[in-house]
Amino acid sequence: MSAALEAARAEGPKTHRLFGFPLHGSYAPFLHNTITRLAGVPRKYSKMEGKSDRLDEFLAYLRSDECAGSAVTMCVIFPSGLAGRRSLVRGPAGPSRRLFQTC
Repeated sequence: MSAALEAARAEGPKTHRLFGFPLHGSYAPFLHNTITRLAGVPRKYSKMEGKSDRLDEFLAYLRSDECAGSAVTMCVIFPSGLAGRRSLVRGPAGPSRRLFQTC
């Protein structure tokens, strides 16, 4: 067994949260809860939906003893006609012009 897995088990119950908006389509909690359950690690991954209005609450969670980790996500709105044209929205190697905006 790996040392990291044993350490996570020994740490006891902790939580992870996904923060952002919108989160209705995220499979992250299901995926992470399944993996940690199968690995025997006492973790709970949940959604914390919100925008900047809940940022202070999220930062307080990050400082809490229950926090074992977190992730932040955001939605992206593509201009009409660009949805599905991934080649136009690549990372650093792709075009540098701004083709989308965040919510």
